[in-house]
Amino acid sequence: MENSGLVGFSLSRCVKDILNGTKKESDVKVIIARTKAANKMEWAKIVEKYRRSYWQSNPNEGERIFYRLLNAGKIKQPRLEGKSYQTIKHGNWG
Repeated sequence: MENSGLVGFSLSRCVKDILNGTKKESDVKVIIARTKAANKMEWAKIVEKYRRSYWQSNPNEGERIFYRLLNAGKIKQPRLEGKSYQTIKHGNWG
């Protein structure tokens, strides 16, 4: 059976929603990020920025959530393939 879970459109804000308990990590099907991180070093820079801003209420848990999603293959980056991405003008989730 196909997972009909949540589709997110902002990595920082979707992780924040999970961190704050408004969304369940287990319900996430995919997050289509606007990031363009090609390697671990670039991800580390993004994570450090988000730890200080979006995830400041609990930066360690925000980082853990991020890496679980990344390792599960639930973070997609269309910009790495030269494709466009979804805007968040209608919200973080679709």
